[in-house]
Amino acid sequence: FKSPANVTTNKIWTLPPADGTNGQLLKTDGSGSLSWISATGGGDLFAANNLSDLANAGTARTNLGLGTLATNSAVTSALITDGTIVDADINASAAIADTKLATISTAGKVSGSAITSGTIGGSTVVATSGQLSSTGNIRVAGTGVTATDLRFGDNDDSHYVGFKAPSTVTTNYIWTLPAADSTSGFVLSTDGSGSLSWITNSPTVALASGVSGTLPVGNGGTGLTGGTSGGVPYFSSGSTLASSAALTTNGVVLGGGAGAAPVATAAGAAYQTLRIPSLDSHRSFWN
Repeated sequence: FKSPANVTTNKIWTLPPADGTNGQLLKTDGSGSLSWISATGGGDLFAANNLSDLANAGTARTNLGLGTLATNSAVTSALITDGTIVDADINASAAIADTKLATISTAGKVSGSAITSGTIGGSTVVATSGQLSSTGNIRVAGTGVTATDLRFGDNDDSHYVGFKAPSTVTTNYIWTLPAADSTSGFVLSTDGSGSLSWITNSPTVALASGVSGTLPVGNGGTGLTGGTSGGVPYFSSGSTLASSAALTTNGVVLGGGAGAAPVATAAGAAYQTLRIPSLDSHRSFWN
């Protein structure tokens, strides 16, 4: 044994008469007599693997400022002095599941650049004074029951105008707008392949190929889909044309009155005179 550098009072310790068991400690009785004691004998200082091995483990945790941390299986904000868990408290590989994250419902808590993929679902209203810009297609989807529309509000947003798809569309169509505006009064015309262009609002229609069915008299047509060979067209009403029966060769055409077809007499001979008796049915030529 070796004494300390300074000893103020002479001291003799009497060793135990024999060795102790493995792990036992020397204990003084305060009068210079040493004896062996076991670690589980309740002494204040002995070998221990963790704080729970101590008889006064709770006091030891308090003295070390650990509180109940040493006995908890998880760390909560209640066990942290200021009640918060900061970013540095969470390991980068924690992989916290989405179900553990609260729904963000406060406006302004998500940066616009933070949403990089996925779908904004539900009945969410996107209200912004900024520009909506996309390099992809902008789709106005139907509800499954009705077609929805694309609306443009007026200055105070009290009313709007818009466009809407038909209830049923069997083939997808995209129309390409002209590259520039046109003269006042021009209208958009399709080429049948989805390209729109400006044309004057007085197109020329070829009756032989541009009209099918009956073209009304008021639009420059005859109102007839066909007629009788050898007959003449006549107005059967104020706006409808009809065809008379075939007229007799060398006969005289006689009017039939309002709405009636013109008729022809039988053929006459040289120097005969047309006689019209009181009965119209007997009109004929006489010698």
